[in-house]
Amino acid sequence: MKYAIGSVQGPAHKKAQPEVPKQDSAVCFLVNDENCVGIVSDGAGSSKNSHIASNLCVEKLAEAVKRDFNKVLGLNATEKTSLEWDALSKTWFTEVRDELLKYCAEQDEDTHEYYCTLILVIKTKDNFFACNIGDGRAGGKGQDGVFPIIVPFRTFTVGATYFVSKEDWARFFRSYVLDSRHCDYFFISTDGPQDYLMSHDPKLKVKDNRIYEDIMPGEVYYDTNLLYQPFFEGVIDSLNELSSPDERNERLSALLEFGEYQIRGEKRILNSLVTPHLDDDKTLIVYFN
Repeated sequence: MKYAIGSVQGPAHKKAQPEVPKQDSAVCFLVNDENCVGIVSDGAGSSKNSHIASNLCVEKLAEAVKRDFNKVLGLNATEKTSLEWDALSKTWFTEVRDELLKYCAEQDEDTHEYYCTLILVIKTKDNFFACNIGDGRAGGKGQDGVFPIIVPFRTFTVGATYFVSKEDWARFFRSYVLDSRHCDYFFISTDGPQDYLMSHDPKLKVKDNRIYEDIMPGEVYYDTNLLYQPFFEGVIDSLNELSSPDERNERLSALLEFGEYQIRGEKRILNSLVTPHLDDDKTLIVYFN
C-alpha cells in the first residue's frame, strides 16, 4: 500500500499569544508491502508540554513496534489472537508510559503538563491490530463497505477524554483485532479533522457496542464512527496523481491546513475544511492502493 501523512498546527494555536506549539504528533511506515503501521497522538490543550509528550509517545511506540514486529506476525497463527494482542500492545503502552513518566521526573514537572492520547494501527496481510487510549479516529473501507477500527473515548466532550500518563490509564486502554483482507484503504487521525472525515448521515445506524460501559455506564456518546467515503475517495484520487511520498505528504498537509484540494492540474479551496470552528491541530494518515 501507499501512504500519505499530514500534521498541521491549528489556526487558533498560531494566533495565540504566546503561540501554542502543534500538539499533535504522528508517524507511519511500511515494514514491507503487506505490513503497514500508523501512530498518532494528540496533546491536551490544557497541558503546556503536551507537544513534548505526544512526540515522545509516538517515537517510543514506533521503536517498540519495529523491535517486536515479528511478534505481531506470529499473532496471525494463534488461536488466542485477541488476548495475545491485548497483552502485547498493553506491554508497549506500559513501556511508553514509563518513558514519559521518567521524562516528567527528570524535568521535575507534574504529569498533568504532559497529557496526550495515543492510537496505534497495524495492518498485516490478514489482520488489523489496533489499540488506543482516548479519542481520535481510525477506520477503513473494504469489499463490504466502510468499517471502524477503533472506538474513541468521549471524543465530543472537550477535555473529557483520557490520557496515557494518568494513573488508571489501563482501565481506558482498548485493543482490537479485525480482518484486513480486501481492504481498499484505511486511515488514522486525531480528533481535529473528524468533522469532515466521519459520516454524519442520519440514515446510518449507530453501531453502539458500548465498549466503555464498564467505566461510565450509559454516559459515553457513540456515533456511527464510520468514515465519509466521498471525502476519502476524492483525497485518494488526488494523492494517486503523485509518485513521490514527500509530494503526497505535502499535498495532504495543504488540504488539512488550507483546505487546498488539487486534482488533474486544478486547485481549489474547500471552505468547509477551514471554517473557524475547525481551529484545532489536524493530523491524518491515509494508507491506500
